[in-house]
Amino acid sequence: MIDKLKMELSDCEFFCTTADVWSTKHRSFFGYTCHWLDDSLQIKSIALACKRFFGSHTFDRIHDAIIEIHTTYGLTLNKIVATVTDNGSNFVKAFKEFGVNTPLMFLDANGNNDVEDLEEMQLEDLSTNFGGNTLPRHIRCATHTLNLLATTDVLRILKTDTSYDKHNNVMKKCSDIWNKINRPKTSEIIVSVLGSQLQYPVVTRWNSLYDSIKGLISHKEKLSTLCEKLELTKFHESDIRYLEEYLQLLQPIADAIQFLQKDNGMVYGFLLPTLATIRSKYRKMQLTQAMHYLQRVANLLEADLEKRFHKYFCLEEVNDAIVASALCPEVKLRWVRSLNPEFTNEKVAEVNELVKSIVVSEFNTDTERVDNSEETNSQFFDFSFIDESTQQLELSQSSIEGEFIAYMVDKSPNIIILHRYPTIKRAYIKYNAPLPTSAPVERLFSFASLLNAPRRGHLSDDSFEKLLLLKVNNSL
Repeated sequence: MIDKLKMELSDCEFFCTTADVWSTKHRSFFGYTCHWLDDSLQIKSIALACKRFFGSHTFDRIHDAIIEIHTTYGLTLNKIVATVTDNGSNFVKAFKEFGVNTPLMFLDANGNNDVEDLEEMQLEDLSTNFGGNTLPRHIRCATHTLNLLATTDVLRILKTDTSYDKHNNVMKKCSDIWNKINRPKTSEIIVSVLGSQLQYPVVTRWNSLYDSIKGLISHKEKLSTLCEKLELTKFHESDIRYLEEYLQLLQPIADAIQFLQKDNGMVYGFLLPTLATIRSKYRKMQLTQAMHYLQRVANLLEADLEKRFHKYFCLEEVNDAIVASALCPEVKLRWVRSLNPEFTNEKVAEVNELVKSIVVSEFNTDTERVDNSEETNSQFFDFSFIDESTQQLELSQSSIEGEFIAYMVDKSPNIIILHRYPTIKRAYIKYNAPLPTSAPVERLFSFASLLNAPRRGHLSDDSFEKLLLLKVNNSL
């Protein structure tokens, strides 16, 4: 299996990785997955490691664990476009200290490649050429950030609001019911009254609180009967209304988290349009003024959203995300005005020119790489005193600009149209290689929790990892 993984990665030109640490039953494991787009524009995913992680989860030990995995599979920084992790301070510091901080594939805003001859470099050479950095570029998991917005930020705003006491009172009633779910006798009562079991919140599952409250509200007509049989304090009509408003408040974030965590078809280019969609929904929420308890919270939550994703809303140092979105036929640049209503027509035109310049530079870089890769006899002859290379470069630029314009005016939202535009397609594969979320490594740990059963408690760490990787990568 490992040999097959190495072959898959050797044939892949651009890919991203996700990383996280999972702790259970007095043991910790370091998970690492890999993802890329193939020529048919399908997302391919594999798990590379779930190694036992001893000691403290410090930033330097995280760095060492990643380097060990890169060495095992022969991964080099010129192929890894980014690594996606959650917002843990240890991961953030590891990539701040050792990660590459330049734009995707080391291109600046003008599309200039600052590093040459990447193809033959090994990991040791790359650490010197990239200023001593040995880790890829870092992207923070968008869904984890959105979860912090829906939990930490909402609770902080509620503490300054008159509805905070109401919130605590209603949530206590919900918690009283959730605490009965795992008890056999009360669990039977819940099923007999509601006809099904309820879901309860789990800290590590980012949408679980929203889903749990939604499950309660779906049985709101039966809650009085349920509370009576469970001998709990009943919900008043105002409590039900508060929960409905709370769901309305969190729905834009919950829908975005669910969308970004999709198993298939999710690429980096959908991050900016998703943020624009969340902001648009909260703007509409402010205009309708339909909430009785949480209207002030809804008004303030948009400001926190912009604070959490400031660089994206201002389009500062996020050229990779801009290009990735523009190259997605479903969205292109239609999200720009919704992302920030203060953007003028000139700003939209500037974004369009930025995307075009980067795509053109991609084409020129690829052309030079192909031209210099193999020397032929025809390159010896010179029958003209004019600079033919300049003429060819201008012709190439004109050609790719025409292809870019044709793509931008193409109204089809289907991704298969990229096959008509080969240069756009290659740029799409490159810039959409990153994922907006680290959900795949969380799914790896879900498999691991199933494997970590009591009857397999005597498995060695190596055997545990081998069984898990064989299970996750069984499609190879």
